[in-house]
Amino acid sequence: IVLYFVYILCMKFRSEPTVKDGTELIGEIVTVYVPNYQKFTCICGLKDGREISCSYSNSYSPGDIVPGDKVKICNYNNGIYYISKN
Repeated sequence: IVLYFVYILCMKFRSEPTVKDGTELIGEIVTVYVPNYQKFTCICGLKDGREISCSYSNSYSPGDIVPGDKVKICNYNNGIYYISKN
């Protein structure tokens, strides 16, 4: 009987994880893992551990975006995330 009440109490605090995707990620700060300077793309890590592919403006010169940089997702269009430095 005690286990039943403990179970009911735990179920009150149950929460479903929410996963942001698409336009919901605009404004999020991500970490650059692997920049690709020829294609102006990079692999970025989200706070929840997921990795996404991002694109950035060709106005950045090689070396402006380096692994470990914190960048912001500023736009999402046709499945592509666009980032900019803060």
